[in-house]
Amino acid sequence: MAGIIEEDHISMKNAFKTNGLDGLKQMIVDNRDKWESIPVRIAVTGNSGVGKSSFINAFLGLKPNAPGAAAVGITETTMQVKAYPHPMNENFVLYDLPGVGTQLFPRESYLEKVDFQKYDFFVILSATRFTENDAWLGHKVKLLQKKFFFVRTKIDSDMENEKEDFGEDFNRERSLSKIRADAQDNLRKFQEQC
Repeated sequence: MAGIIEEDHISMKNAFKTNGLDGLKQMIVDNRDKWESIPVRIAVTGNSGVGKSSFINAFLGLKPNAPGAAAVGITETTMQVKAYPHPMNENFVLYDLPGVGTQLFPRESYLEKVDFQKYDFFVILSATRFTENDAWLGHKVKLLQKKFFFVRTKIDSDMENEKEDFGEDFNRERSLSKIRADAQDNLRKFQEQC
């Protein structure tokens, strides 16, 4: 949703006509928190093991073992879609989706199993390498004409591996630049394909 919707625009004009600048100001103050009552469903998706549940916990400010936290693990942990309302606004809900492309959630049936079209916005997580599944998910979201972010996860692990591989020759900024350039290159290729 971009800009002011027509209904709000008319209300603002009427408030200004009736009560001038003070009326317009009061109308804006009265409606400034209106957005909090609009449900927003955000799907967090990607391959299995990329950190979807950890992302949700971090976003909600929860430790993995806290009550209400998304279950995390080193094996496939999320076996069904689970909703995590934000503690400050229960209308803002993150949905932890199972990983795409596993034996239990192959691409052929993934969209139906996770009810893909019901979400308003998507966060597609990718770790280590940009995969065919990442591009496939992005294409499916674009077909729905919805918005999404690609999020590159596990950079801390990649930095540790680079440090171990290169020892004294390790350069944090160079490694981060390499990761950033790779992500930009993959996203550029993705956009060209769409």
